[in-house]
Amino acid sequence: MVEPEDELTDELRAVLQREAQRQHDEPGAGEARFAPVEAALQGETGLRAWLSSRSTATRLTVMVVAIVATSLAVLRFSVRPDLATSMGRVLSATLIYGCALIGALSVALRPLHRPGWPTGAARLALALGLGGAVGLALLPLATGQPLSSPGLAFASGAMGCFVWGKFLSLPLLALGWLMQRGGSDMAARLLVTGGAAGVAGNLYLECHCPSQSPDHLLLGHVTVLLGMLLIGLLLAFIEQRGRPRPS
Repeated sequence: MVEPEDELTDELRAVLQREAQRQHDEPGAGEARFAPVEAALQGETGLRAWLSSRSTATRLTVMVVAIVATSLAVLRFSVRPDLATSMGRVLSATLIYGCALIGALSVALRPLHRPGWPTGAARLALALGLGGAVGLALLPLATGQPLSSPGLAFASGAMGCFVWGKFLSLPLLALGWLMQRGGSDMAARLLVTGGAAGVAGNLYLECHCPSQSPDHLLLGHVTVLLGMLLIGLLLAFIEQRGRPRPS
């Protein structure tokens, strides 16, 4: 059986060997360059070092289990009161968001040794998540659902869902950040991870909130996804600023 640390070691070795070949180095240069990196890898300790050294399949499984466990907790302790009559909508949302999450997480946790960043796949996964959230928010208009009456009750309800969704989304973003292995595309990975956390937040809200008002769904639910994307963008910006510039 291949140990997780061996997979990570192989990824880094493959990256350095490809770089050595591109620069027409002598045979074995990739191994020589890898030596200090391997030493640093062996010296890493703590939760982030342990999580990031797990195999890709394990990291993806942990993220999926975290999402499923949170969804089940919402259904157990804070389920929407109209679940029986809204089961079709909840199942549709689960299918849409589930596909978007699998796509986004597969890209965000993609092994480093695979060449090329799949920008098309990342955009497709995020577009599916965001498009699904907006589509589900506007769907009640097709059945003649009226807009909410503006006022304190509407504002507090939308703000409550926004805060609740963010509260449940942030741990997933933190977990995804801890599992990252770095690399030249780390900033893009963080952005996709933020989007995945926002999609998960909308899934939790579908299991919790019974509102069918399009304006509430747009302002209280979709904004959770947009907010997590902004946090992911901020983390990506910090990552880019912290990366050493080539001399």
